Amino acid sequence: AVQVFASLGSVLAALGVAWRPLSPRDGGACVLVRRADLPTALAALVGAGHAVAPAAKVCAPMPVHPPSEEALEGFGAWCLVRREDPGGGVEEEAAHPEEEGSVRIQARCGVFVETRHPASPLRNLSRAGHVRLDGAHATRHNGRRAHVVYASVDCQPPASTWPRITASASSDGALELVGVPPARSREVWRRLDDTSGDVVALELVSREAGGERRSAGYWLFTRRRFARMIGPPRADGVIAGTCCRSLEHLAALHGEKEVIRELRGHYEVVDGEVEGPGVFRVRRDMVRPERRGELFSPSRIAEGGGGLEVEKGEDGKPASLTLRLPGQGEETWKVLEWSFDPFGLDAPTDEEDSSSEAAGDEKAGVDVARSKSRDSSPAKSSSSGSRSSARAKKSKAAEKRDKEKKGGDKERKEKGRSSKARDKGKEKEKEKEK
Repeated sequence: AVQVFASLGSVLAALGVAWRPLSPRDGGACVLVRRADLPTALAALVGAGHAVAPAAKVCAPMPVHPPSEEALEGFGAWCLVRREDPGGGVEEEAAHPEEEGSVRIQARCGVFVETRHPASPLRNLSRAGHVRLDGAHATRHNGRRAHVVYASVDCQPPASTWPRITASASSDGALELVGVPPARSREVWRRLDDTSGDVVALELVSREAGGERRSAGYWLFTRRRFARMIGPPRADGVIAGTCCRSLEHLAALHGEKEVIRELRGHYEVVDGEVEGPGVFRVRRDMVRPERRGELFSPSRIAEGGGGLEVEKGEDGKPASLTLRLPGQGEETWKVLEWSFDPFGLDAPTDEEDSSSEAAGDEKAGVDVARSKSRDSSPAKSSSSGSRSSARAKKSKAAEKRDKEKKGGDKERKEKGRSSKARDKGKEKEKEKEK
């Protein structure tokens, strides 16, 4: 304990931060500093290789921001091509980024999900939250406006301050994210094949999964992709509740087994493809790799005893979704952005399909009947063609009816002739008897 206090004291004294030692707790050293000096002391201790807890008391709280009214650069679906560390070395590079690379989906309101899939779970950089322009300080880096990244869920321990980045999207479909000092990482992302720009963003409000621990999360969709991340909110648990350099550093302090156990037991990082309304196929799952290729759809959930309930707002659009998963509890999601319907909530049933088709056929028949009284024109060549085909069908039907009528008349005449012959035969027999 004396050596630990000496190390802490040397770090804080070098910055002129006044401190006082307290009784050790849980095998660690406890110090007292002024509240005004807390950000400086935290950054210095983490930078020196110490882990500081609880994060709820030392880290900046998660701000409550309304959705951004300004469309931020980088909305849509992206795959990671290259990530460089502060020294310029390559930390991550994908040969086939569309198939095996990390995925990032961001909505116009600034909400995002990044699903990373490194070789080691301790180097996982997956996170979800929202980005906002740094309006408080108008920070600029290399002439570009900085964005503050507020990660509500993060597979890495919280840092002493909220990270800042600059974002630059080019016309050739590339997105460059550069960390503002002290962070100096550089990432290059490539836009995926979904270029519509339509995004649906959902925020987890509550989750009942048989545990008492709180959960936070986001679920984002484009027309062809989805990304979903759920985990303990900032300052909860071992990972989110301890400030330190990295997850590898935390594993060295708390034990790798404990850190991995929390990752697999309380985090969910999934991305995949949208195959149709309400039909999603898992591409990768960080916690359960065996889910690769698994099909997820509300119809299958209903068959298994679950369900999907929708609550609409005053504008008629969904305001919240409640998803009941068989054997996994219930999830309630708040709609932050709704550009289209990925769940097929308004998709007609089989009965509605058949009735709509019948109504369509009836309407088409009415339209054809009405079109007979209209003059033909070059702009309505398709309708005139349909009318001619209708007339051809009717003429064929008329010919069939005429044939049937003629056949019936002939048959009646033959019956009449046979009856007359029978009558004549009877008269001759009577005359013979006389």
